[in-house]
Amino acid sequence: MLLPPASSQHPPAATTATVATPPFAEERLTNGLYLRFFDESNRYFGDYHRLRIVVEIELTLSNELLTDPELLAAAKKRFGVRLTTNKVLERMGVPGSRVDALRAELVASYQTEVQSYLSRPEVPLRLLRAELANKPSASTILRMR
Repeated sequence: MLLPPASSQHPPAATTATVATPPFAEERLTNGLYLRFFDESNRYFGDYHRLRIVVEIELTLSNELLTDPELLAAAKKRFGVRLTTNKVLERMGVPGSRVDALRAELVASYQTEVQSYLSRPEVPLRLLRAELANKPSASTILRMR
């Protein structure tokens, strides 16, 4: 069930004076994962749009389902108090009259196809293990500073 968006906790970028767009929907799953849906769509030619929805998946490392102390210590050292990953839902060439309907369809499709998996109790631990196995890129290292 989607919740109305809370106030944005994303600070504006240091190099620009624009404010980050707040999520248009949020949801907390039963296993503690927190989903936020951001609309980063834009018009790129005439009345055609690139529909881009970013789904931010947040796992707080204080989640009671994370029971491996060694894994948790490594995760806190690398990620801090929370792990955040993103999934992008994107469609190109969307006519302006279809933007709102297709946005709703993309979110509904994501909810029916993916959220049933994401809601499982073992997913936070699997997500944490998978992210720890990924080698951090240069951009990840720079963001952590």
